[in-house]
Amino acid sequence: MKNIACLAAWSILSALLPGQGAAQPAPADDRIAKVYDLGAVLAAVGPVARGAALGARDPGEPPAPPNPARVALEGLGTAVRAFVRPELRADEEVQILGERWLVLLGRAEQHAWLERFIADGAADAIPLGRLVVQVVALPTATFGIEVLPALQQGDAKPGDATLLEPGDATDAFVKAMLAHKDGTRIDVAPVDLLPLRPSSQAVVNQTAYVRDFDVEIAQGTVIADPVVDVIQDGFSLQAVGKSLGESIGLSVQAQLVELQRPIPTFTTTLGVGTPVTIQLPQVSSAKVDAAVEMKPGQVLALTLPPLAGKRCLALVRIDAMPPRKAQGR
Repeated sequence: MKNIACLAAWSILSALLPGQGAAQPAPADDRIAKVYDLGAVLAAVGPVARGAALGARDPGEPPAPPNPARVALEGLGTAVRAFVRPELRADEEVQILGERWLVLLGRAEQHAWLERFIADGAADAIPLGRLVVQVVALPTATFGIEVLPALQQGDAKPGDATLLEPGDATDAFVKAMLAHKDGTRIDVAPVDLLPLRPSSQAVVNQTAYVRDFDVEIAQGTVIADPVVDVIQDGFSLQAVGKSLGESIGLSVQAQLVELQRPIPTFTTTLGVGTPVTIQLPQVSSAKVDAAVEMKPGQVLALTLPPLAGKRCLALVRIDAMPPRKAQGR
């Protein structure tokens, strides 16, 4: 019995010793986790993006101020996930923190790429091109019958983001959509697309409404002063671009926010007997995110989800920068 116990103990010990038995050492983890401060890159957002992010909320939720830095950081995070080299494996990850930090769990080569990414984004750079966005909203039924089938060109399949090849077919499609009798165009001003600089475009409606009342009693008289606030709706697009040699990597987020009109109201006495009417704005939103590699002449067709009985099509292209005017002597 004593011999049997000794043999059992030796078998267990042999399995735990290096080079003994079938046990193998755990493979080395080549991943490294680092936090990066993108404040220098985000500083380039500037006044163009401020106020461009729309405050989309669930219906009935009180308005909240937009956070352009967070929106720009999300765009940078999407760009890093899409274009980091080597590409992310299933066990590697990119996350954003707060308004200026990004976390990469990846290999040393990916960290080296991200360090170059940040350095390039913080430096002065020549524009990659002019970012041109054309938007049209169509009734949902019309969109399904006329737009989605037309997006299928060659191997392209209609989806949230479809790359259309240069040529007569794309030109005719864009022209027909923008001139559609049932369509509503949204004119968006073009912007310069700088390498790794978040670019924002927006067409924003600002609507004032009575959010609340300040009630005070002065000399026996009840005075109810309205508290006026502003809510935004409209179309916005945020983009981050990166040169990939003969093409441009583009990360985009397009959003349409719809304010219910007329704004619902609620009448109350505020406990003082004088009836007052408070407005309760409700908004709904549709959003699409995409990261694509665009070649010269291609058009990116972004198809937003249905919203308030219509669907929004955003046509995105990158034009060459116009030649600079010669300065007089």
